[in-house]
Amino acid sequence: VESSVYPRLEAQGNLLHFQVPWEATDLRGDSRIIEIQSPDSHFVLRSRLFIEEKSSPKLFVDPRTRAITATNEDFSAFINEANPARPGDLIHFWATGLGPLDRPVPTGAKGPSDPPAKPLEPAACYIFGKDGIPAPRGLEIPTQIYAPNFVGLYQFDVIIPEDWPPGTANIFCKGPADFGSGGSIHIAARQN
Repeated sequence: VESSVYPRLEAQGNLLHFQVPWEATDLRGDSRIIEIQSPDSHFVLRSRLFIEEKSSPKLFVDPRTRAITATNEDFSAFINEANPARPGDLIHFWATGLGPLDRPVPTGAKGPSDPPAKPLEPAACYIFGKDGIPAPRGLEIPTQIYAPNFVGLYQFDVIIPEDWPPGTANIFCKGPADFGSGGSIHIAARQN
């Protein structure tokens, strides 16, 4: 693991997401110096990488707006202000950081789809309104899997509560660690 090349998941602006190898269990709760280099550059960035001892989801959010990267049920459109979720909708969003799976998937391999792999330590997700009104409420999560055909991503399928009011809501997910992550989502009035 010391000289491994970690599979890149996403590079956006000054953020780089990559998969820490599954085999790196000896690194939990530890840190290592890593080097980041582009194949077409002579420059090398050295940084300290801290590996959490317990798994915790890191939701994919827009770094500027803190909006969760989420889609509607049929994956046909991203949820945003122009295309909000509605109470009762099932939505999908993605995270990293949930750790080991219920079966072996090699580092850098795409998630299997039939059947999908599941995290051994699933997370809980909550929805709450601005300034805590409405109060936090647990979300129903029918599916929590290692995202099929993606590397290092977990997929959450959650249902927005039927009686949730319109506006901007916050979703927060937490695993076994004492911390988690979240972001905002736009919700429209329920259609009758």
